[in-house]
Amino acid sequence: MGSVTDSGPIRGDTRDKGAQRAEMPAASAYRGLDGKTMLVTGGTGSFGQQFVERVLRDSRPEAVRLYSRDELKQQQMQRRCPDKRLRFFIGDVRDK
Repeated sequence: MGSVTDSGPIRGDTRDKGAQRAEMPAASAYRGLDGKTMLVTGGTGSFGQQFVERVLRDSRPEAVRLYSRDELKQQQMQRRCPDKRLRFFIGDVRDK
């Protein structure tokens, strides 16, 4: 069996690697969220955290509600990002 190595961040042409690099929109793209209240499901996951931090930095939303199932990640995010506009809810969108 071959070994698996960490090749670092994905850059350039990724067609042969089977992955794509996600580019975040420019700061001006978030201005439409000014004054809005938004709900982010999966808000404490890797994408959700980066998205929320970027929204809070690049726009002025009225409130951001984060809905996730991981209480530990919610606590960690509250400590890392103590913004009064954030409110956390525990739950799972897969629940019936």
